[in-house]
Amino acid sequence: MKRRYIVLIVLAGLLIGLRAALPVLAKKQVNKNLNELDGYHGAVSDVRMRLGRGGFSGF
Repeated sequence: MKRRYIVLIVLAGLLIGLRAALPVLAKKQVNKNLNELDGYHGAVSDVRMRLGRGGFSGF
């Protein structure tokens, strides 16, 4: 029983960490893709994830 709680706590911690890292990872990927476009100059400064609504927005 104690092991089950430890596994659940570790899993919850990993999910929270992944959720916290998602906007940073998405911003890096979007800016990388924008830099690869010829004749375009721009960057995304902020990415907000709305996982409950199934979307995201970039600024």
